[in-house]
Amino acid sequence: MHRRARSCLLAALSLALAVLAAGCGDTGPDPLASFTGASLTIQARDLTYAPVIATAPANTPLRLILDNKDAGVAHNIHVFQGETELGNTRTIEGPGLAAVELPALAPGRYQFACTIHPEMIGTVLVQIGAPAGPSDPAETPPPDAPSLDTGSDAPAPPADTSSDAPAGS
Repeated sequence: MHRRARSCLLAALSLALAVLAAGCGDTGPDPLASFTGASLTIQARDLTYAPVIATAPANTPLRLILDNKDAGVAHNIHVFQGETELGNTRTIEGPGLAAVELPALAPGRYQFACTIHPEMIGTVLVQIGAPAGPSDPAETPPPDAPSLDTGSDAPAPPADTSSDAPAGS
């Protein structure tokens, strides 16, 4: 009799743990894990993104890392092509990191935004041969920002400015 009760109890505990584990949800990719593609860090600080405009290489998977520097303030990044959302980070309270991994993107302009703070908007310019990083040296993140990684030790070829995104994208 005790054996059967113990078996039922173990089965019930196993089921409860499985339900709890399933309810935890996806926390997204590990921002510090190895990634084959280009990585771009976007800082959230004082309710703004830095850089506001960044570049990324076309036809290469892209990981955007949200580096939330605003202590006690929640932020996220949602990436859009026009009205279509391509992906998003989880919402994190600062300080903290979160990431979203995107498939290889065609050349064009892609907007990113914080759904909690609508004034936080930025743009990733995806160009053939462009390195991942700020598009303007004046918008370079502060020295304590994680480094930008294009996934290659070789220098990137110059950006092809003749293949700009078609109008309306």
